[in-house]
Amino acid sequence: MRPPDRCPADDGVAESGLLDDALAEAVTVVVPSINVNDLLVRCLSECSRLFPGVGLLAVVDDPEGAERLDGIADVIGSADPCIAPSATSG
Repeated sequence: MRPPDRCPADDGVAESGLLDDALAEAVTVVVPSINVNDLLVRCLSECSRLFPGVGLLAVVDDPEGAERLDGIADVIGSADPCIAPSATSG
């Protein structure tokens, strides 16, 4: 599949046909984070809007505030408190 000429978000991914329902149900996006913060909520909300039907999972070191993601993504606490810093450090 060749990349689209413009951003799929311009028309909505569902309307663009880039991600059919069967594929969406088979995909889970995993987002590591140190905690549940505004940026994580915004990121997962946008993923949910752009890719309806795709599973969203936040792996956080500190799950406090996980209720902010109710209805948007599943949240699990990381068994290794070093996962998010190593994944997000530049």
